Amino acid sequence: MTILPKAARKDEREDGTGTRSARRPQPAARREVRPQFFREVASELRKVTWPTREQTVNLTVLVIAVSLIVGVVLGAVDWVFLQVIDNMLLGR
Repeated sequence: MTILPKAARKDEREDGTGTRSARRPQPAARREVRPQFFREVASELRKVTWPTREQTVNLTVLVIAVSLIVGVVLGAVDWVFLQVIDNMLLGR
């Protein structure tokens, strides 16, 4: 939903006709781009240096370990804040 008055909109002319359709690519042009796009994607994927199985396993274990450590630290901080609020502010 646009809040601007009709005269201030960039996508419409003063006579009320829009200019959006003029900016859209024609269907024939879109069909030509897709095969080229997929060829370029395949070409780039051939250039990628993929990690070895050992690197993948090591990095996966590292991500899981760091996630667990961060979870434990955040859980501890949460527990400390809970104790502070319960004891000091609520007097339980």
